[in-house]
Amino acid sequence: AATRIALAVGVPAAGAYTLSAAALTNLPTGLDAYLSDAATGQTLKLASGTAYSFSVTAAEAQALLLGRFTLSFSNSAVLATATGVSAEQVSVYPNPASGRFTVSVPAIAGARTVEATLLNSLGQVVRRQSASLSAGGAHVEFGAEGLAAGVYALRLQAGASTLTKRVVLR
Repeated sequence: AATRIALAVGVPAAGAYTLSAAALTNLPTGLDAYLSDAATGQTLKLASGTAYSFSVTAAEAQALLLGRFTLSFSNSAVLATATGVSAEQVSVYPNPASGRFTVSVPAIAGARTVEATLLNSLGQVVRRQSASLSAGGAHVEFGAEGLAAGVYALRLQAGASTLTKRVVLR
């Protein structure tokens, strides 16, 4: 979970000041540090040498600045909303299917296997299958024998990527 530390900052007089991160030693790999300024709404990811300039009025300089600055730490995160694979890259054929269908999945960076889970309209798992992902991706033969005709969701998970495709069984 993210950790937040409120900072108390005191300055001798009104004017412009700079907070700087001379070095970020002893910060574990995969943990990022951020400085937030509530007065301006700015958040700055800290790295060695990062500096943040701010101004203080005469009234603010008379006491400690409480609640303005926050130091926070959180796990490194990908700043994108796209998955590692898109719906256009995955194909399900034939669709509609009778009895069997094939799922074609491209290679996904960092993933060695793909898990395919077929869910009915109630969200219940009705079939599950895994396959190894090679540099060329994978083709997974999926058996749907004995399942009722209808619309199913095929959830594919490979590494940190998850994608859902619609499958129609006749």
